[in-house]
Amino acid sequence: MSHHFNNSNIAIFTTKDSKDVVKLSISYYKHIGIKKICIVCPRDHYQELKFCFDNIEYIFDEEITYYDEIKESSKKFGSKRYWYLQQFLKLSLWNSSDKDLLIIDGDTIISKKTLDSIILDEILFYTKEDIARYNFFINSAFNLTTSDKSFICNFCNFKNSNKFIFERNFLQFLDLVESYILNSNHTDLSEYQLHGTLEFSKNKKIKKLRIFRRADLFIFGSLKSVADININNLQNFFKGYDAICFESNHKRNIIKSFFAHIYKALRISW
Repeated sequence: MSHHFNNSNIAIFTTKDSKDVVKLSISYYKHIGIKKICIVCPRDHYQELKFCFDNIEYIFDEEITYYDEIKESSKKFGSKRYWYLQQFLKLSLWNSSDKDLLIIDGDTIISKKTLDSIILDEILFYTKEDIARYNFFINSAFNLTTSDKSFICNFCNFKNSNKFIFERNFLQFLDLVESYILNSNHTDLSEYQLHGTLEFSKNKKIKKLRIFRRADLFIFGSLKSVADININNLQNFFKGYDAICFESNHKRNIIKSFFAHIYKALRISW
């Protein structure tokens, strides 16, 4: 299959906490033919995320349109403020982009085959997740028909054609999110679920994502240390999965690690 990655906007949203994963992901993406990648990070994390690769562009969080307004808005969400800050920054960058924008979370690496499906075949991936609170917001705020599919996949190919959701006024969108969510205990925004719902209304080419989100739980084998993983290790892993994620917020113990290895052996998403 021919590749046209170079015609695509690809942005990795990250912090210095995921620097080893980002470094590995860039090595892999360069290996499969992606020429240009954008890293989006806080300005004061730049030095730790400054990698020796060609054609790496950096966008600092603080440079994203409406950063000050977004920062103030996210503070209103209390313990979820950093989560909302990241969501709003992603949505604002998409809103200011001049074409489709594939955003990938910094702790996640996507396989070559899956990238082909996303970019070239416009496949909409979904996972198994409780999405009731996100769908409640989408239905209430925008009167959109939701589905039982979770489009929360640690990445999203945000389509230029779906930016109508902002009605050319991103700050009004922020106000809308605040008015619905801050006055309810039963709802939240998911940027990925929102876009997935918009795209699913016209694109029924869907596929279940085989993702392993708990790779941080591995305690033996080639994937136990991100810093020591090479491209061959990833390629072998991607024979059974579409994406791998090294989320750092899991409690680790020997039992969970045991199950992580069992599920990986059985190629079960977890």
